[in-house]
Amino acid sequence: MDFQSAGQHISRPDNPETTTTVHPGDYSTLAIENAQLKAQIEHLKSKVHEIVAAAVKEERNKTRAILRTGREVRNRHLELCRQAISEKGKDVINLGNMAAHSGLPSADASLYDASTPEEYRRTDWETYKALYGVKWETVMRLKVVRPFMEFVRFYGTVKEWHPDDFQLTDFYRALPAYPGPNFDKMGVADAEAYFAQPTSQHRRVVLRRLYNRELENHKETRRERRKSE
Repeated sequence: MDFQSAGQHISRPDNPETTTTVHPGDYSTLAIENAQLKAQIEHLKSKVHEIVAAAVKEERNKTRAILRTGREVRNRHLELCRQAISEKGKDVINLGNMAAHSGLPSADASLYDASTPEEYRRTDWETYKALYGVKWETVMRLKVVRPFMEFVRFYGTVKEWHPDDFQLTDFYRALPAYPGPNFDKMGVADAEAYFAQPTSQHRRVVLRRLYNRELENHKETRRERRKSE
């Protein structure tokens, strides 16, 4: 058999069940077409990479903007709680020109962390302790303990709503008797064990109910205030 003149049967890529005959002289054409297809594929890969990179960059910019806005709002929240009267304090309040009506212990704690950009980082640790009843490092350490985070959020929010008479609220009266648990010295396992106790579980239910009552009262106060404006 003359192998130079004989054709070769191959399957078509678009339909594997269909075969076509390729003669030796056709291989050069196939090689060129194959090279062109590879070039097109590489071009498409490059375009896809550019599109994905652009989308990631846009999303990253949005995330940075959200983080920046969030830090400004939480800084304003802490400044208002501290009732700063210095010019620096007023400037920070103006940056967060949005209302922050409840405590966010984890977000506020992050403002004290070394990973926060210096322009937003806070050093008035006593403000955080006074508002939430625990150190900011404690919240960063125990933020995986959901009952603890709920407790701290309720505590800080109710105290913000009652800066002058917090100790007269039913919520405060329902707190553990002095000295109470020292969360600042607890690890995750200790905190989880504390909140697993029956007395702690019962108190959690009571505090949640009292917090919801305070929340409704706060909403009603805001509605009345808007009516009078």
